[in-house]
Amino acid sequence: MLKNKILGILNILLSLCFAYFIFSGIKNDGFPEIFSSEIFIFILFVFSLSINIFVVYKMLFKNNDKLSFPLYLVLTLSTIFWFILLFVTYFFASNFLFHLIILTAISIFSYFLYKLSKKIALMFLTTTVFILFISTIIGFNNDYCWRKGRQADKTGDKMMVATKEDAELLKNFGVVKEGNKIGVSFRTEMLCYQTFNFKDAISDLFPILK
Repeated sequence: MLKNKILGILNILLSLCFAYFIFSGIKNDGFPEIFSSEIFIFILFVFSLSINIFVVYKMLFKNNDKLSFPLYLVLTLSTIFWFILLFVTYFFASNFLFHLIILTAISIFSYFLYKLSKKIALMFLTTTVFILFISTIIGFNNDYCWRKGRQADKTGDKMMVATKEDAELLKNFGVVKEGNKIGVSFRTEMLCYQTFNFKDAISDLFPILK
């Protein structure tokens, strides 16, 4: 069938993309260390590549009716969605509303998917939640401190004179001595990185937990 061939070709293209990311990462940075943030991204790409290859095999070489076409389509689109979610979450890691919307959306989708295939629904739900969790952990520090910087100066134009403490803490960011002028937003964001504490950040975002 034409739709099977089209889906198969799409998965071939996706397979090439994921394979490129995997081998480029290994070539440039080497194999990621266990328990590092990069290993989770590497595993996701390998997992997505495996799904794409599986769909190619089923659509172009051994089509059967154990899984309906919509489910193969879901598997294909899931690999795209996970890739997008991985990077989008990085920039909204400290945004509670973002997480609420995503969790609600994937719960609703998983509920309807469950009626078609329990195994695929469970796989989609667990994988998506896992990616959301890992992306949040990886990006929380950067997103939280970036937001603190924007809160200190929404325009990004305000300047101030660096104190002795600023010069010491921010010497690696271009502030080499006391008296230099630095942006208020930049100072707040960089100091946040230097003094970041996850527990304090959570308390700041959710005062009710204090």
